[in-house]
Amino acid sequence: MKKQTVRFAAGILFAVLLVFAPAFFPAAGIFGGSAENNRGNVYAARIAGRGAGTGDPGNGPGSGPESGTGSSAENNGSFTIAFAGDILFDPVYTAGRKATSRGVAGSCDEKTLERMRGEDVFIVNNEFTYTRGGKRSGKTYAFRTDPRYAAMLQEMGVDLVTLANNHTWDFGEQGFLDTLSTLEDIGVSYIGGGRNLAEAMRPKIFEAGGMKIAVLNATEIERTRVWTKAADEQSPGVFRCFDPALLLDAVRAADAENDFVIAVLHWGIEGQSRPDRRQQELAERLKEAGADLIVGGHPHVLQSVGFAGHVPVAYSMGNFLFHSGVYDTGILEAEFDPGEKALRSLRFVPLQSRDCRLVMLEGREKEQFLIRLRRICPGTEIDEEGLISLGEDPHGS
Repeated sequence: MKKQTVRFAAGILFAVLLVFAPAFFPAAGIFGGSAENNRGNVYAARIAGRGAGTGDPGNGPGSGPESGTGSSAENNGSFTIAFAGDILFDPVYTAGRKATSRGVAGSCDEKTLERMRGEDVFIVNNEFTYTRGGKRSGKTYAFRTDPRYAAMLQEMGVDLVTLANNHTWDFGEQGFLDTLSTLEDIGVSYIGGGRNLAEAMRPKIFEAGGMKIAVLNATEIERTRVWTKAADEQSPGVFRCFDPALLLDAVRAADAENDFVIAVLHWGIEGQSRPDRRQQELAERLKEAGADLIVGGHPHVLQSVGFAGHVPVAYSMGNFLFHSGVYDTGILEAEFDPGEKALRSLRFVPLQSRDCRLVMLEGREKEQFLIRLRRICPGTEIDEEGLISLGEDPHGS
């Protein structure tokens, strides 16, 4: 397992505090003293075996880049940032109800859990709010869960969540701010949202063996009717990029200060396995601005993996733990060579969700998955292990 020993110790300390805090702070936040609230302590206790997030939310004013992530790169010459799709812990819906009742261990098989926890950095799209309050929006689907279930992120091995999507404002400003506070309280970083525009635009920086990798997040969804508030200079919200000018500026700024830039976008049309014209055009502009890898979401299905020039683009990672049906999903692993300050490999790890449980595919099932993936990725070479051919220039320069 690649997660650091120091994070393992932090996980034990956090779990102990979360279990015993109710005796001393019965009315404080997620430490509410009711029997219902105490169910959340079970999730917190489970994380002691794998460490506690990044230990540095990295989102508050004056926060610096991620620290202490270089040891794994120094030990084996590589550093991996992995991406998965949408997650949902809202118990009103089947997927969320099963996830929160079964726990993480009951929501994925052992190999999937080991893979998630073993990534140096693991990123998912948090497509709901952590709140007990707020005013529900008038949209058809509005998602929230009790903040105690945020501990499941740590049990999954999640280090960073994306918030620039069309559901983090489902319960208004209170729901959004509760979400930020909940993530900060448990030490899981977030990007794409903040208490003002500067925070929402701020990338998360990871350092490994002297290589600096910036990850930023924005949404262009709700193209006609806007339910999700954009952050501005003095008020909270998400980083919206229907007009991509600010996003392109943010990518240029990140490119000037870092060795590699990853842009995570919420875009596209639900249910479509091919990217639309807006996605393709924005991918080209992001490449020109300095993005080295682009990863997308929102369509709730896998979309093609292609290229904007030499820049890899995974247009949609689809659902991860989000829907009750049987569907293809996976983990996209970007492995870096810090010595060369370059992307060494890009791999799609095939998974399938069955009855809201993630299963790693092997043998014939894995082969069939990769055949389906190649079918929606014309022109992209994907080998039998899910490795995606990067061509001659993984930086896209």
